[in-house]
Amino acid sequence: MCIFRIKYNGTYMCGKRYPLACLPSTCPFGQLYEALIRNDFKTDKVWLMPGNHLVTVKEAIDALKSGSAEYVVKSISIEVGRRGKRKSR
Repeated sequence: MCIFRIKYNGTYMCGKRYPLACLPSTCPFGQLYEALIRNDFKTDKVWLMPGNHLVTVKEAIDALKSGSAEYVVKSISIEVGRRGKRKSR
């Protein structure tokens, strides 16, 4: 699944390289393009980056056009908690 690929008005766009269409020649992942799009899914909400704001695809396209977002992604992972070594008992 490609985290950047979004569908808007029937066209797949690259959320990383907007306003470019999602194509092998524009894919930031290069040769992985075919594998990424094979299991792709449509989404109604995406994340504006930076800023981590969840919005509709229409709002995301508007934000990319206006420059208020640098790129959009379909999913992000946020880890909360402390990292470190566990104590042995």
